[in-house]
Amino acid sequence: EAAAELYVSVKTVQYDLTRIYAKFHLTSRSGLAVVYREAGSKAGWTAGSPARSAAARAGIRRCPSRLAAAMTFHISYPAELPVSERREDLMAAIAANQVTIIAGETGSGKTT
Repeated sequence: EAAAELYVSVKTVQYDLTRIYAKFHLTSRSGLAVVYREAGSKAGWTAGSPARSAAARAGIRRCPSRLAAAMTFHISYPAELPVSERREDLMAAIAANQVTIIAGETGSGKTT
């Protein structure tokens, strides 16, 4: 129910991918895919057996045991942020309007 109301922007995904790339010393999505496949095969996952090119492996430092933890995202709304008190109002405004501008003090949770 709550998951249906959550929205993650493209910029958020790009930022998180950049952090994952840095954590595993990767340079591309293909490198991440190789690490993910290797972690999956070690865990016994059966998602097929795609070709693994030398180019995709370039620059990869293998850390498959930490891959799942690095790719787990948790979206939370800390109660101490002023924006948390107005969460329902903000969600209603966002749902009802094509453009919603949220203004507030630094640290009030606008990005949250």
